[in-house]
Amino acid sequence: IYTWDSYKNKNPKKFNSDRKYKSVQVGGLNGIFYWIALGEDNYLYGWGENFNGRLGDGGRIDRLVPTKIGNRKYQYMSLSRVHTLAVDEQGNIWTWGDNKYGVLGTGQTIILRTLTKVGDRKYKKIDGGFHHSLALDENDNLWTWGRNDYGQLGNGTTTDRLVPTKIGNKKYKKISAGLYSSLALDENDNLWAWGRNDYGQLGNGTTTVHLVPIQIGDRKYKSIKTYDDRSLAID
Repeated sequence: IYTWDSYKNKNPKKFNSDRKYKSVQVGGLNGIFYWIALGEDNYLYGWGENFNGRLGDGGRIDRLVPTKIGNRKYQYMSLSRVHTLAVDEQGNIWTWGDNKYGVLGTGQTIILRTLTKVGDRKYKKIDGGFHHSLALDENDNLWTWGRNDYGQLGNGTTTDRLVPTKIGNKKYKKISAGLYSSLALDENDNLWAWGRNDYGQLGNGTTTVHLVPIQIGDRKYKSIKTYDDRSLAID
């Protein structure tokens, strides 16, 4: 892993470690940042500020170097501003961190400082937004949970959900959770969007909130990403 920033380290600098990694992500809010990396050994390693259980190690101590998180192996993870999701080698979702609005999907709203399993359903894709989460199960169904004041869960309401809730019957292949909106690509590469739209982040030519997924044009896409109130796609 190489790191750099806008302060002291303006050029990439290698971690003082021989451990190899597959991927790394950064999360955080209001100057409180943390990092989670997936090692070549498929274990998770975390470092940074441990506010509200961000590092999932059960403690409150900040970590200055990558520290192994438990003994379970994972396929991939997703960091948001306040919480983390990870899928283990068996397809189970594990979550931890801030749990306001039920964003961890465990049926509670209390902070979880250790990795906690979300039900028994198997999943293959996950993405965490600000206070909401998206996931695709092994049959390509879309499930959402957490904050829903702008319809970002896509279930036709503005009611928060504390556990994963299935959204319609359409099959999807890619998902992306933003600040208060969401994007997905269906199995035919069509783009769907829902949630807050005051800056046109849904891409449908309006600024109207949508509580359920709406198709955006008829162009085919292969990659999507939404972050904060911005959306991107590659056709």
